Amino acid sequence: MSLINLLIAKLRNLVRAEQEDVDFDHELESHLKLSEERYIREGLDPDEARRRARRDLGGVAQLREAGREARGLARLDSLRLDVRLGLRMLRRSWGLTLVGGLAMAVAIGIATTMFMYFDVFWNSSVPLEDGDSVVSIQIWDSSDSRRRETSLADFQQWSESIRTLDDVGAFRTVERVLEAADGSIEPIQVAELTPSGLRIARVDPLLGRPILDDDARPDRQRVALLGYDLWQARFAADPAVVGTTLDLDGTVHTVIGVMPEHFGFPVNHNIWTALDPESGGYLPAPFLGGAFGRLAPGVSIEQAEGEFGGIGLVPSTIPADSEVRRQIRILPYVQNFIADVSPEEMGRRGVIQWIVVLLVSLLLIPPCINVAVLVYARTVSRQEEVAVRTALGASRSRIVVQLLIEMLMLSTGAALTALVGIRVMSLYLEQFMLQRLTRLPFWVDLSFSASTLTFALGLAVSAALIAGLIPAMQSTGRLVRPGLQALASRTRIQLGLSWKLLVVTQVALSFAVLPVAAETIWGTLGPYIEGPGIPVAEYLTARVAPAASIGEPADSIDFGSRLDDLVTELEAASPGSRITLSSALLSGGGAWAELEGADHEDFSLVMRIDDHFLETMGTEVLAGRAFDTDDFGTASNAVLVNRTFADRMLGGANPVGTRVRYHLGGRVADSSTPEPWYEIVGVVSDVPANPNFGTIYRPSEYGEFSPAVLIQHVPGDSAGARRALGAAAGNQTLGLAVDEIEGLQQIYTANAVGNYLAAFVLVVAITSVLLLSSAGIYALMAFTVSQRRREIGIRAALGANSGRLLAGVLGRACVLVGAGGMIGTILASALSYYIPAEAFGGWEIPGILPLAAAVMLGISALAVAGPARRALNVGPSEALNEG
Repeated sequence: MSLINLLIAKLRNLVRAEQEDVDFDHELESHLKLSEERYIREGLDPDEARRRARRDLGGVAQLREAGREARGLARLDSLRLDVRLGLRMLRRSWGLTLVGGLAMAVAIGIATTMFMYFDVFWNSSVPLEDGDSVVSIQIWDSSDSRRRETSLADFQQWSESIRTLDDVGAFRTVERVLEAADGSIEPIQVAELTPSGLRIARVDPLLGRPILDDDARPDRQRVALLGYDLWQARFAADPAVVGTTLDLDGTVHTVIGVMPEHFGFPVNHNIWTALDPESGGYLPAPFLGGAFGRLAPGVSIEQAEGEFGGIGLVPSTIPADSEVRRQIRILPYVQNFIADVSPEEMGRRGVIQWIVVLLVSLLLIPPCINVAVLVYARTVSRQEEVAVRTALGASRSRIVVQLLIEMLMLSTGAALTALVGIRVMSLYLEQFMLQRLTRLPFWVDLSFSASTLTFALGLAVSAALIAGLIPAMQSTGRLVRPGLQALASRTRIQLGLSWKLLVVTQVALSFAVLPVAAETIWGTLGPYIEGPGIPVAEYLTARVAPAASIGEPADSIDFGSRLDDLVTELEAASPGSRITLSSALLSGGGAWAELEGADHEDFSLVMRIDDHFLETMGTEVLAGRAFDTDDFGTASNAVLVNRTFADRMLGGANPVGTRVRYHLGGRVADSSTPEPWYEIVGVVSDVPANPNFGTIYRPSEYGEFSPAVLIQHVPGDSAGARRALGAAAGNQTLGLAVDEIEGLQQIYTANAVGNYLAAFVLVVAITSVLLLSSAGIYALMAFTVSQRRREIGIRAALGANSGRLLAGVLGRACVLVGAGGMIGTILASALSYYIPAEAFGGWEIPGILPLAAAVMLGISALAVAGPARRALNVGPSEALNEG
């Protein structure tokens, strides 16, 4: 107990260290006065009495340090002093703190965000009772390594036959129009869920009752469950909401209950209706639909997968040419909502994700090296201080630790800044998702976990070591003797080769990355700054796929005829509107394309369109011709390309009459089975304007591709058209699955927001690089001027003019900047040739290399302006007095 009490007392003294120092000084002063009075009584004069009293007491500073050690914990007390000194030095070197901290914060923020992404989206588990037993059921097509839609016919078969799962559920997300009592409409995403879905979740409603099996029958009154947030926002948390009605796409639904707060199963839903598993159709892609279940007690995923393999798929739902290539696989529920990954790749995902995090974390090295340049300059300027401390007995490790703690203060501040930025962006993402009528998956928690905070702290420690270790070791190693000599002879310490190499390196990196970054930023922002070129607010979109009834052979479905019926119905509901169908919305499948006779390939988009696409989208024919009737035959090899394709592939020359081919799975040169050659018959304008990639359009008739994107141009009020699309989504007699109903304005705005965010990150990153580069040049010049003040003053006294003085001062900086600029220009040229910005969405900027060089020279000039002005203001008498 005595040891514990002693420890508590020392910790208490450590907390109130300043007051303890004051009290200790008062005790010393009292002791000195008593000793002085004794010597005075012995007959000595006051001055001699004071001298002898101080001699008897010994060194006051040593006594104060010994008292601190006796009162507190020596190492903690030393750490506290180091932290205070580090904070004081960072406050004095505010330029280094701001510039270096910004660069570190950007790198730490990017790496921590990537870590959070993998931790939250890849490693999360579904927060339900016994959530690890909830699994997803996928149909995997090994022919092209991607998931296929699940038919409700297959789901019905599994529900009746499977034994390794306690229950099987299914859902699909549809967009409905919620009409208020005042006639206003609001689009809202609804989960059509089988009654078994809530049984699998094992979550009871907060109010009312769950969806029951009878609620899914077509002859029963439609019912709806409300999410907690919707209940709070729209119904003011009124408990009497149970039993009221909702109007969804003109169909009245009775509210039967309210789900608890934070419940969003299956993904992020806030309203649920009953899905009839016998209604036919398909479950769309992940996040919009799927099948799931709960493992029976003691059953593994492998055992369940084996039973599903024995049951197989309903033969009528499998196209004849792909029956043997489709398999059923079971995987943990959350993994279903990750990008398509083959079973083999899924097993390696853990290793891959950490490799990615490691590679992204390496982005911390360049800014830390740049910070090391600035720290090195400052430690050299403080070399006399370090030399004196060493001569007075301070160990090398003690000084190194103090300098490293100073850098740790900087990197910790940068990490905290990065975490604040990530949190702000997370809140912004959540609000943006809500504006997009959806939310993040309910299992995603964007607050910081212990692992995320530990990772960020680890990056801060690594940054401190990288930025501070080399300068600390240099200043306490080979530079100590020169520091003592400089102190004795009043000469100046010279910067070594390490400093010069670091300056050249950071200037070269700035020259190299500036052109690529500028082209990427412009390519990211350009399309949205210049606008889409079409009135996107007048367009509605929806995804359409065939909905086969149970027992109906898939090959017998006349998708084209069903699409015709849908288009006729929509046009009747909105006279004057135009409707077109394409294989994708404003962007198609990514493919590498090559022109006949050309020696290079370019990444392009491929879209299949009907004969109304150009007219509906307001696309102009710029050269050649549009598609004619003959082009829509099965033997046609005609294609159209947009203006961007012609510019990127032929530098703007007319490609009409040229043949092109492409490959969806990679480069054409690496493929043994590329697409056949197609003839370019015309060039059309870009839709939307200013795209990042060229586009190839292929003619297709209704029903030749599935699913299809329906695009409806509705000039004026689109409320009626949206209601008609919602009604079509709920009309099972059409034999179509209509979902993802959305305005083109929303999609375009969402893409713009994402691009603006990416551009902002790039701007911050490149700004930090440029600031560090200019700060390094400034530090070089400031150090040179401070070291040569006496020389400058003598030369000025001897009659040297301003030009000669500047040439002498700036010469070294110009040589280093010039060397870095030459190396950086070579690197930039190599990057633009081997990794062109256009390959990942950038836009070429004519003359970017000389423009980047001019920018860097301007930054360098600004960096040397201050030190150069101080050099010219050095007076001869002032400089001589310093010597």
